[in-house]
Amino acid sequence: MNSPKGQVGVEYLVISGFLLFAVLVFFAFSISTYNESASFTKAKNLVDSLANTASQLSGLGNNSSLTLDLDFPDSIQSFEVSGKTLRLFLNSSTGLREYYAESKLDLNSVNLPLTSGMHRVKVFVSEGKAGFVEVQ
Repeated sequence: MNSPKGQVGVEYLVISGFLLFAVLVFFAFSISTYNESASFTKAKNLVDSLANTASQLSGLGNNSSLTLDLDFPDSIQSFEVSGKTLRLFLNSSTGLREYYAESKLDLNSVNLPLTSGMHRVKVFVSEGKAGFVEVQ
């Protein structure tokens, strides 16, 4: 008579392998979701900081400026200015996401990098409008 020990061992290995695979897939999904969530938070903080700084400068008048150290997220596609609105477009796994913030001042220019990491940004007021440029 044959012993079922070999079959039990193989079944145990198959079940263990399946569970290990499921845990690894869940872990990979969690890491991906966390990284995307961190990028979204950075994008929102970036746009809010720039717009709020431009609003603060509205009371100081022409030729005023402030320099900020900001953390730019991964996957920035572009910046856009329209009136008093600053928009940031970010690539995500679900498509293009838009983040925006309003300033008290009209905005006239955006010359910002699209690379991730820390960047020093000068927010300045010229001719009654705020602008943004990276400084070294």
